[in-house]
Amino acid sequence: MNKKCLFAVVIVLVSLICLSACGALRDTADKNKALNESLPYYELNAANYDEISYNGLTYTITDECLEMSG
Repeated sequence: MNKKCLFAVVIVLVSLICLSACGALRDTADKNKALNESLPYYELNAANYDEISYNGLTYTITDECLEMSG
């Protein structure tokens, strides 16, 4: 009888932990979606990876830009 009771308690605890973890993941996903909507949309040129388009303008990434960002 004690083993069955212990097993039931363990199952309930594991279920509660899983449910709370799912809720935390859902909250994180909602925060990430809100962040993505607030960030500007950039497009990388697949033919030339040195170019980025933003708001209809094309910018070229140079070695000088990379040195400044590092």
